[in-house]
Amino acid sequence: MRSIATAASLVLLLTGCGDGARPAADTTPAAAPAGTTNRLPLATGYYVATDTPCDEASNATLSLFVGDALNGARDACAFTSVEATGPGAWRVTERCIVIGEEGDGFTQTVAWTATDDRSFTRVTGSGWEHRARLCPQAELPEPWREIDLAAP
Repeated sequence: MRSIATAASLVLLLTGCGDGARPAADTTPAAAPAGTTNRLPLATGYYVATDTPCDEASNATLSLFVGDALNGARDACAFTSVEATGPGAWRVTERCIVIGEEGDGFTQTVAWTATDDRSFTRVTGSGWEHRARLCPQAELPEPWREIDLAAP
């Protein structure tokens, strides 16, 4: 599992992921393995709020999803457990830090749903809802467009 510090570093460096090419195959989320894991079966890369065009993404509307973490401009959250609750639905325990603040961070349980492997909705325990879809990296504004996530 990536450490929260590593996840936060990724956010702070504004790193990107992949070339955004879409597979021709079915994009239905993979069935979650039985029991608990710490990964979601969604494509990795930059996700942008559904009401924002990819080419107008900003720190406020963009998150980096890496399979076992979701990182935004304000916080970095590593998944400590992912439990399937139904087809394309999971209960995710996230350990988060607020970027730029001292302290131990916080843990929250979030309901995730996906209609395919390139879009999700998250609802926190307080009712805050976040809907996003994967944007091809080439369609994002600078600096996200050309950063190579594969680089060390």
